[in-house]
Amino acid sequence: TDTTIITTTTNNNNNKNDHMTTPSTERDHVHAVYDAIATQWHHTRGKRGVLWPGATQFLKSLPKGSMVADVGCGDGKYFPAIWEAGSYVIGMDMSIPLLKTA
Repeated sequence: TDTTIITTTTNNNNNKNDHMTTPSTERDHVHAVYDAIATQWHHTRGKRGVLWPGATQFLKSLPKGSMVADVGCGDGKYFPAIWEAGSYVIGMDMSIPLLKTA
C-alpha cells in the first residue's frame, strides 16, 4: 500500500472567538507531546496490533469497497483492518511524525 502525506498550515492566531483555530495551549502542549513521542507510540501501540474489538467489528461490517475516513488516525493502526475488510482509508492527524510512521 502507498502512503502519501499532505501537510497544510493552520492559522496560529490566538483569537479566542475563532472556533476553527486550535487553542495555543493545545497546539503547544498536546500536539507537541504527540510529535515528540510518535516513534515510541508506534512501537508500543501501533506495531502490536492491539485494536478495540468494537472498532474492528464495525470496520468488518462495512460493505466491501467502503471509503473510511480515519480522523485522528495517529500511526494508522487500524489501516490493516480496514484494508483486510476490503475497504479504502483516508487517514488524517495533526501529528506529522505519527503520520510518517503509518
